[in-house]
Amino acid sequence: MPKSKIKFYQEAPKSFGEGDKIEIKWIVVNDSDFHLEKVKGFSQEMVHEFGEIKAHSKVEFSFPFVLPSIDLIKADFGEDATISNPFVIGSASLTFSITTDTFTISSNSLEVSF
Repeated sequence: MPKSKIKFYQEAPKSFGEGDKIEIKWIVVNDSDFHLEKVKGFSQEMVHEFGEIKAHSKVEFSFPFVLPSIDLIKADFGEDATISNPFVIGSASLTFSITTDTFTISSNSLEVSF
């Protein structure tokens, strides 16, 4: 089963402001001839059970994300702390099974300007 037929990626707005709440979208595209079972996406911030994804289908899942304020960053990491611009949201991972085999793939990371 070529993993190249399974795509997992993230989307988000290209820019947002400090403290803004945005939606991050996870998209799974199964262009294979196999049903994917026990499909689970996970990142540092989120875990989502997609369940089963049928052959030749696409599913999406959205969740909120808030860019922390500089005051919160400084409270956690000290007065010299900063927020990078662009802000990087790391990649997520997707695990799934086909019959008795389990696979893991990674998504893209996101860079968001503010």
